[in-house]
Parts: sequence; structure tokens; C-alpha cells
Amino acid sequence: MSEQTRFTTALATFDSAVRALPGDRLGSHTPCAGWDVRALLNHVVGEDRWAVELLAGRSIADVGDSLDGDLLGEDPFAAWAAASAAAAAAVEAAGPDAVVGGRRRWRSTCASSPPITSCTRGTWPPPPG
Repeated sequence: MSEQTRFTTALATFDSAVRALPGDRLGSHTPCAGWDVRALLNHVVGEDRWAVELLAGRSIADVGDSLDGDLLGEDPFAAWAAASAAAAAAVEAAGPDAVVGGRRRWRSTCASSPPITSCTRGTWPPPPG
């Protein structure tokens, strides 16, 4: 399976989990120590937004700290929808031969985006608390 296909499959899988998540569960714990659901969602939104930037040819220095902090705002689900749609479009546009940082490196660009099930261990939606 290509890295592009892995990314889009993981994105779709995580999207299904997010859409099934009740809003009152954002403060729930995950199996990842120190991470609640909101922090995990914020992280994935950030990774998707990084993928967009890197696939557009920007460097880490170009992006700077613009993707630090709370990226979810008042509507975490809308932030997720926007970031995931942008990442999907960027991955589609980039194609299988995407060049990032001078190298053809899908894994370095996209690997930490959505394979979030490794942290949630399939326990979506997470239990309250």
C-alpha cells in the first residue's frame, strides 16, 4: 500500500471516529498518558495542517510557530473538518511522487497524521472521565 493510500485510509478512519464522538467526551482520557481527547484531536489537526504546509513546499522555518497552541478554538469539530479536508486535498494534489524537503518522503510528512488508533486502541468513543 502506498504512503498516499495509507494516509487517506487513516484520515477516513479517524474522521469516522471523530464524527461519532459526542462533544461532551473531549475531556475524556485516552490510553496515552497525559492526553485527553481534545489534546489528541488538537495534535492531529496540527499534523494535518503541517502536512498541507510541507506538501505545498514550505519549510519548517517558513511555518515557524504558526501551528503551535490551540488549533481547535471554539468548535473543535469544525477545526477537524477543515484541517482534514485541507490535508486530503493536499495529499491528492501532491500525488504519489510528492517531494518534501528535497526528498520523496511521504512517511516523514504524513506518518504521524491520523494513525491515532494506536493511541486510542480502538476505544472510540472513549469512556467518560
